[in-house]
Amino acid sequence: MIHLPGSTNVAAYLSSQDYREQYTELFTQWGRQMGFSRAARASLRKTLASTEFPSPNSVSQNAEAHHKVLTERILKPTRGVIEAPEDKGPEESYMRTEEGHLYYLGKELEQSGWTRDTSHDPDSAEMEARNLLQDNLPKRFQFLRQRVARWKKKCAPSCYISFKRKCWTTGVKLCTTPGHACCRKILSYGTLW
Repeated sequence: MIHLPGSTNVAAYLSSQDYREQYTELFTQWGRQMGFSRAARASLRKTLASTEFPSPNSVSQNAEAHHKVLTERILKPTRGVIEAPEDKGPEESYMRTEEGHLYYLGKELEQSGWTRDTSHDPDSAEMEARNLLQDNLPKRFQFLRQRVARWKKKCAPSCYISFKRKCWTTGVKLCTTPGHACCRKILSYGTLW
């Protein structure tokens, strides 16, 4: 496992369009706070839209290249490699092989007392999750049952882990406490939306 310090701590390179959008939003909020009328704020937005903004000079070409390398790793991951977050430091991450990640995920789930249900294939597990969502809708939302049944996105949650800093340093497991959960299990319904 490789520890990637500060992997998300790099400022994104802003294009002149991004820069204009940021300033327009800031000035619109400022105008609202100052009590400008809706027409005055619209006029301000129109003026800013016609203004040519240069790309910010504070971000060097070197930083832009570094940012591209980091985002490329996340947007186009290497096959068989997983970049997992550090538990309490969003700017830190760990890169490891898919097999190593699955090993620790399985070990954490087993240690927690979770059991593996081999009677379901992925399709039947999806159907079970969908039925569970439908059956547990509050009465006032029962009219959504058909919508849940036809929902195109995945309803089954995903499970993944993040690594606890106190147990892992520079990618090496330091914790020797028996039975200690060195990873945090995260159950996500993020794919539902």
